[in-house]
Amino acid sequence: MKSALRLLCAAACVLFVVGCADLMDKLSPKKESPAPAAKTEPAAPTDKAPPADTTPKTEPTAPADAAGASSLPFDVTIGGQKAVLAAANAPHATIANPVSADAGIEVGVPADMVIINVFPCDAAGAVASGAQPAIIIINKDQKGALNATMDKKPLAAGKYLANVVITEKGTARVMFEVK
Repeated sequence: MKSALRLLCAAACVLFVVGCADLMDKLSPKKESPAPAAKTEPAAPTDKAPPADTTPKTEPTAPADAAGASSLPFDVTIGGQKAVLAAANAPHATIANPVSADAGIEVGVPADMVIINVFPCDAAGAVASGAQPAIIIINKDQKGALNATMDKKPLAAGKYLANVVITEKGTARVMFEVK
């Protein structure tokens, strides 16, 4: 039994690392290769005015508000509250109000397996080095509960960062508080 549990924990850790790498790829700026410069001949001076710019003008758009900003790979709901990003480039989404230790957790897409690593964190969402996660696995469903951890220990009151991993979709990082 211990070896099966170790194997499952190792698999969860690997999925966590892969999910973090995927998230870092999404958050890091993309480098574009410069286009080769075309050789041009200097234009002969003329008395004509340059042609008018005919490209359509668009008004700048306002930044998305917190409710509209979403770059999570799938929706996550904890305790009936949808996880929301504060900004499009935020490192994690948040659940607005504290939830109970037995709150339901739901993902917005069907999946064969959802692995959720729940780490205790500080108010900024930083996880202490070496912190051990509570692991929740949802098989062939979209719904689970925070109290369905593999070690059967309920989450204590405090702040947590959950890495919700669906292999085919990616990782959604969600910060929440248990009351």
